[in-house]
Amino acid sequence: MKEVAISILNAPILNLKNELDVLARMCPRPLLHLDIIDTSFTNNISFGPSIVNQILELDFKFDLHFMIRSPLELLKKIGNRNVSTIYMHQDVPGYGIAINPDEPIVCKDKVLVMTVYAGEGNQSFISPGDKIRELKRQGCHVCVDGGISLDSIAGVCDADCFVIGSAYFQSKDKNAFLNSIYSMINR
Repeated sequence: MKEVAISILNAPILNLKNELDVLARMCPRPLLHLDIIDTSFTNNISFGPSIVNQILELDFKFDLHFMIRSPLELLKKIGNRNVSTIYMHQDVPGYGIAINPDEPIVCKDKVLVMTVYAGEGNQSFISPGDKIRELKRQGCHVCVDGGISLDSIAGVCDADCFVIGSAYFQSKDKNAFLNSIYSMINR
C-alpha cells in the first residue's frame, strides 16, 4: 500500500499542534516525516533531540531523515517510539539510505530518493529520471522526498511512499489536497 508522509520541516511551527490535529482527523494514524538537520551536512538546522523526542510522543507513525554528518551519535539521544524508518545520507547497516539527485543509486531495503537537494524545504522538484524504476526492479522500497506536489507527483507515482511538506501546508483545502494525492498515486 502506498503511503504519504507529511514533512513538518516547513510547517507553521506556532500552529503545529492544530495542524497535526487536523491531519489526524483526516487520516487514521498518519505518517510524519521528521527532517533532522544540522549545519555539518547542509546550511540549515531543524529540530534538536529534545523537540524530536517530544514530537515522537504524539500518536503518529514516523520516518526520520538524518541530514547530519554523525547520525549515529545523535540517534543515541532520540527515542524510537513509533518510528518505522530511519534514513541517512551514509550507507549505515540497518538503516535506509537517502540519495541526492546527483548521486548514483544504492539499493537497500529502503531508499529515500531526493527530488531536491537535501537541507531546505520549498525547493523546486528535480526529476529522478529512471532511479525509481531501477530501484523497484532491484526490489527496494522507494520513498521520494522534495518538491512533491499535485503538479510533480505524476513523475514519481511508481514510488511506494511520498514525502510532502510545503505543498500540503500551503494548500487551502488540505483534505481535498490529500484526496487528490491519494487518487493520483493509487491509479
